[in-house]
Amino acid sequence: MVFEETNPEPALTDEDRARGYVVFARPWLSTVFPTSRPLPQELSPSLAVFGCPGQTVPVTFCVRALKDLGQTAVAPAPLAAGSKQLPAEALRIYPVSSRDKRLVYASDYYIKDMPTILERREYVNVPANRTQLFWVNVAIPAGQTPGLYRGQLTVKPTQGQAVAVPLQVRVLPYRLAEPKHMFFGEYYLKPKFVKTPQEELAAVERELTDQREHGMTSLGLCYGPEGDEFAVEGTNVTLKLKRDGLYTKTMETYKALGFPMPIIQLSDTAQTAAGKYPFGTPEYIATYKSFWIAMAKLHKERGWPEVIVQPVDEPGWQ
Repeated sequence: MVFEETNPEPALTDEDRARGYVVFARPWLSTVFPTSRPLPQELSPSLAVFGCPGQTVPVTFCVRALKDLGQTAVAPAPLAAGSKQLPAEALRIYPVSSRDKRLVYASDYYIKDMPTILERREYVNVPANRTQLFWVNVAIPAGQTPGLYRGQLTVKPTQGQAVAVPLQVRVLPYRLAEPKHMFFGEYYLKPKFVKTPQEELAAVERELTDQREHGMTSLGLCYGPEGDEFAVEGTNVTLKLKRDGLYTKTMETYKALGFPMPIIQLSDTAQTAAGKYPFGTPEYIATYKSFWIAMAKLHKERGWPEVIVQPVDEPGWQ
């Protein structure tokens, strides 16, 4: 399934042609494909967002290349409200890349070039006749003084003229309360694209920090202790978690970041512990229960979050 753009090419000024591209903006929930073209009212935007201290709010804009722009960067700068500043570090800029996305798991149909991934990269190559979407997260510091902060982002292609995109951020004079008794979270697999145990532990801390900054209150954890971190004697399970193990690091990080809700435990570790017995036998059941009783006790002793066990993931599939 290929997106077919029906908007005509925008009317270009001599300045647009000399620059080699136009800038336009749509709301951040809009889908912008590499072949999308702007409407006249979307050109030359002034970006504006609002949020509270401690909140992260998004805003997006697009570069429509008229020629090959080469490696293109977007540079942030501090925003000012009188003598007060919102630091440039609060503006986190991500070029958005596209992937072919299936409609559902089992479908043979897919959407071509669906904007999908916010990339952590300084530059992105923008060829001619392509629209490049940029996503900006405005991470308002917790102690930021309320006010209307004005400034700009600068688009800087290697094969075109730089242009300033106005940006204003209104910081509201109150803080958002943490939602109580609400589970906001995501399924979390083990970190990907890491080569060493040390990199894996660092990735857990980085990724949980990112989730917490985006308002997550819980976690759907898809792994438990490793096989050498528990022992089964008869139907009794004993835990012996490593101080530098992945599970310990995850729980200590979760606790330190102040996630307020229990975790949803989605792993098959208890099934593995009970697996030497046939499923459904009294021995299997007793071992399975022993594992989670031991886990609940350990979590309480260490001040880790309460565990809510989801024994089977997506039971309708099999």
